[in-house]
Amino acid sequence: MKFNIIAVILILTTSTALAQRGSLTGMIVDKTTKENIPFATVALMKAGEQEVFTGTVSDENGKFLIDKIPFGQYDMVVSFIGYTSGEISNVSVTPENKETDLGKIEIESNVFGIEAVEVTAAARTSVNKIDRRTYRASDFETARGGTAVDILSKIPSVSVSSENDISVRGSSDFVVYLNGKPSNTSASVLLNQIPGENIENIDIITVPTSRYDAQGKGGIINITTKRNTNTGLTVLATGLLGGTPWKNGTDIYSNQELDNNRVNGGLNLNYNINGLNLHGSINYANKNNNGVFDNYTFIFQDETQLNSNTFYILDGMGTRPKWDENFYTNLGADLTLSDNAELSANYQYSERHSGRAAHYKYNTFFSNSTDGFPIPGTLYELYNPNDNHREGTFQNFSLDYTLTNNANSILRGSFLYENSNLKQIIDNKEFAYSGEQKYYDYFSGETGNPVFHSFQKDETPLDAYRISLNYQKEFENGNYLELGAVSQFVRLEGTYEYDTVNIQSGNFEGYDYFNNAI
Repeated sequence: MKFNIIAVILILTTSTALAQRGSLTGMIVDKTTKENIPFATVALMKAGEQEVFTGTVSDENGKFLIDKIPFGQYDMVVSFIGYTSGEISNVSVTPENKETDLGKIEIESNVFGIEAVEVTAAARTSVNKIDRRTYRASDFETARGGTAVDILSKIPSVSVSSENDISVRGSSDFVVYLNGKPSNTSASVLLNQIPGENIENIDIITVPTSRYDAQGKGGIINITTKRNTNTGLTVLATGLLGGTPWKNGTDIYSNQELDNNRVNGGLNLNYNINGLNLHGSINYANKNNNGVFDNYTFIFQDETQLNSNTFYILDGMGTRPKWDENFYTNLGADLTLSDNAELSANYQYSERHSGRAAHYKYNTFFSNSTDGFPIPGTLYELYNPNDNHREGTFQNFSLDYTLTNNANSILRGSFLYENSNLKQIIDNKEFAYSGEQKYYDYFSGETGNPVFHSFQKDETPLDAYRISLNYQKEFENGNYLELGAVSQFVRLEGTYEYDTVNIQSGNFEGYDYFNNAI
């Protein structure tokens, strides 16, 4: 009987001791970058003592857990190589606070002075995440002075054609976002209007979350523009001049100047004080390209066609100059309302004028082989000048409100207004070739009228409004929950005209069959 009583007392004592224990959790982060610090040492001492009572090491996400801690008062020290140790005093573990979450514990990297040392290192050009790959624009020096398209042409998963047509992972079905907001303007037009000097990062998003619209098989290209966080006034001016004067010349048929000249200049202003950040920029770029065209095409003529069982040959060459002129400006303000809330407003305006000319001389004829001589009487020589002019204006205004709380959650509300107007004019002529000389228009008395002349014009104005609400929550295990709602209104209009010229009168005659409007 005495033995049984002792056993009961021992069991009760052990159970009571285990019940009088608690736990501490938290996350170790860098004070400057706010990044999580994995494998940091967390030591726990009884209050007023120097000897470590217990401790642990943060996991790969910077989180730690110390459990089975007897009730009482403790001091905590967090340390990691290259950082100043962080101390937290009078941490209570009581019956009322058995499971205490200390939240984010910030430690600061060590800064110390040494003699002059030169360190050369290469930062990573891209960063991979589960839903995207991020590229730093500053890593692509060969695209300096260009636009977003010039930077994208250097990214492995993006292809850019000679006409600036863009595809992502082989698909032209993708969406462009500017600072996390979608744009309804043509991707190539918008990306050609953003100066490379103003871009911080480019994200190629292949697995969009609820924060992004579920559009585009190729994914999303998100352009993040630069923001300066330095206190006070910051002024940055950039400029670029270039060319190949040894290749300059004049087209023999049109007298058009041919060169590879380029000029780029920009001014960025930023003023940051007492929670208010004002920023603005202006940029101008003009780039010419002296291209050359050389084409040899053959088409087999079957029994149903004239000169059957022969080849129709189109052999042409000439100059193909291109130009691209851009003007870009933006103004913005960021206001810190409290430790957890921020309000931002931004306005952007840009203009673009680009195009290309073609001064081609063709030999057309029928031949008995793909590389043979003309069949007698079939040779026809022609001069084909044509111009393609593209003009566009783009502007948007955005207003954003961001609320962050201590539970690792973010609530964002956004309003976006977007307006653009795109125009294109194609002027195409054909002259009977009369030698290497300048060719003129109608009734000039020089070389005669063109034998064919067509004119094509299209215009596409757009207005769009977008309101979005997004909620993001980070859990202790590193997982995320994102919820979003979007309301959007888009109004798109457009006209298309195609006319040819009566070569006898020189007057345009419309083709209503081809004309259209939306």
